[in-house]
Amino acid sequence: IGSSSIISTDSGTPTIQSEVSFPAGMVISHQIKQLALELNVAILLLSQVNRDGAKRETGLSIYDLKDSGDIENDADIVLLLWPKNGDIEGAKSHDEKGPYTELQYNIAKNREGERGIGGYLQFYHCIGRFK
Repeated sequence: IGSSSIISTDSGTPTIQSEVSFPAGMVISHQIKQLALELNVAILLLSQVNRDGAKRETGLSIYDLKDSGDIENDADIVLLLWPKNGDIEGAKSHDEKGPYTELQYNIAKNREGERGIGGYLQFYHCIGRFK
């Protein structure tokens, strides 16, 4: 799911989470979790970072995600990504595969494994791939 910001509720009306009450965000989070369990599939849900997290240069925590309480409760794994050294422009590079951004990552939550593990990934813009 490309963004948790806009998801339809049972009424079929698109809902912007930042404009609805907390319970609606909780319902959406639980519905996504139930769908994954019913279909026995992994669902990758992208989430925005709140303003405090976006300003911080030292990395992210699970509490920097919008509706982090719902995400923390329902997610099996939370992987946080941010530009290397907190600088999106400074993290851009280029090699034979094309332009990429170097990202730091941290496994903030993992129900069935280790957490706190981190490292670096390269995101190639032109092919939409992580290496």
